[in-house]
Amino acid sequence: MRPAHRARGLGARWRPPEQGVLRLGLDDPRCLDQKLVGNQVAVLAAAAGRTPVPETVVLSVPVGTSGRPPWGPGAVPATRWGALTGCPVSIRSWLVRPDRPDQVVEPVWNNIDPAGLAEAVAEITAAARRRGAGDAARQRLVLAVQHFRPAAATALVLVEARHRVDVRLCWGLAEPLGTPLHFDRFSFAGEPLHLEGCAIADKYTATVAASGGTHSVRVPPGLVAAPVLALVEVTELAARSRRLARVGAAPVELEFALVGTQRLLLAVRAPATRGLLEDGSNATGRPSHGPLPPSTA
Repeated sequence: MRPAHRARGLGARWRPPEQGVLRLGLDDPRCLDQKLVGNQVAVLAAAAGRTPVPETVVLSVPVGTSGRPPWGPGAVPATRWGALTGCPVSIRSWLVRPDRPDQVVEPVWNNIDPAGLAEAVAEITAAARRRGAGDAARQRLVLAVQHFRPAAATALVLVEARHRVDVRLCWGLAEPLGTPLHFDRFSFAGEPLHLEGCAIADKYTATVAASGGTHSVRVPPGLVAAPVLALVEVTELAARSRRLARVGAAPVELEFALVGTQRLLLAVRAPATRGLLEDGSNATGRPSHGPLPPSTA
């Protein structure tokens, strides 16, 4: 999907937090207010004018202290989902707290049928209440509800200080489901970027879309040892990620869905809430330096 938002900085003037449920598009200026949506969504909104991002609706609500759910089934009617109406969606969620890093509310929900959206939101809300106990009055629960696009592969790009960029790529979705995620790994440094090293993994399993969710499948034999992307494509993605990271504070991790020739930015994470690169990666990469075969994605 092409970006429909203009790039904006993150220095929007702060306003007192609004009450009640907020339903925001990424082009809404309030999506730059970290008090309302947190750092992760604010950086994604700022980057949305620079790179393709799937249609995204952001929900932000005070967690509160009452026993009632912060929103009921009718709080955000289906008629207000705009371009997401009738589409399968992914949901990422965070607890946003003053002067503390955003706390991820796991797991990420992928390929959720619209009919199951209310149930998914209710489960996320319950998990957020458990995690936010003791400081609920000062927290907001933020959900990024995004048009789910089945990805042939996923790229996780960590942009660090001093011009260092690490790229990991796996077949399918970067969602571990009881089996390890297998990543090709590339390390770049310098200005302009140059390759410092890489390892092409044997990728035996992948997470892919199923009917109303996701499941783990065996990778076809011809793709097990094949690189997810050619070196020239990985280098371009690393350079693009470094440019995007400059709209926020590095280091950050960017997650891209590889859908055909598109590189769709799904999420931006700060190191304190990263997590995904730290688990599920296999250690069976085969060192590979020099030219790589053409992309098979």
